[in-house]
Amino acid sequence: MLIEIGDRFIKAGIPTIVWEVRQLLAVNSRIPHVVLMREGLPNRQITLSVPALNSGTMYTKLDS
Repeated sequence: MLIEIGDRFIKAGIPTIVWEVRQLLAVNSRIPHVVLMREGLPNRQITLSVPALNSGTMYTKLDS
């Protein structure tokens, strides 16, 4: 699944917390990562691998 800036995800089991992709990271790694920002709390950010987002077990992508 293609991940783009602005895509929104919820964590499994916590549908009230929405995370938005804010940045695609180009690091020297074979595994791409993204920075997610929690909606409503712009100071709360996490970095997650793209495969973790795509797995469907940890996070679910919301429809646009």
